Amino acid sequence: VCDELILLDIDATPNKRGPRFKEIEQFTSKLFCPVTIGGGVQTLDDIRGLLNAGADKVAIRSHARSPFLRDAVNKFGAQCITVGIDYRTVHASMAVHMARALAGEGVGEILLTNTDRDGTRAGYDLSTILVVCDSVGIPVIANGGCSGPEDMLKAIQCGAHAVAASTMFLYDNVTPQDCKVYLHERNVPVRIEA
Repeated sequence: VCDELILLDIDATPNKRGPRFKEIEQFTSKLFCPVTIGGGVQTLDDIRGLLNAGADKVAIRSHARSPFLRDAVNKFGAQCITVGIDYRTVHASMAVHMARALAGEGVGEILLTNTDRDGTRAGYDLSTILVVCDSVGIPVIANGGCSGPEDMLKAIQCGAHAVAASTMFLYDNVTPQDCKVYLHERNVPVRIEA
């Protein structure tokens, strides 16, 4: 059992479509863990609608306007606002700059995704994770490239507060519980299901 789900509708914003509130409400009604939902979030009403539909946190893309992010944090609280930074390896320094700026806006956490590694199972971008985590005082979720629990441990050792993975769960014979046991055995605090 995973500790949290992150559900991102990556087609919503490019297609100028807002969140699918009814589908999200149906999805979250069957969950027994926290869920972060993003995609197509443009207004405070979108955030309110997602929270009302069962989201625990709302993910907003990093290119969102600063006044919007500040208003979102002021209205709903930093604990509800996750900002996703998607970057390519050649632009890692830009990701660090963006993370610092976002932390200054008061957002609750950062979902840091190296899009060059996403889906590759080539391991997280540890050098960027390390610099970002050292540069901000808010939680950072490492994403993009996880091939197994060993990669998760390395990202956590670089300062990530949490790790996200999907491809390895789809194609490899590994479960979230396997990852938790591996991390627990290496003194990383995780919830182990009985």
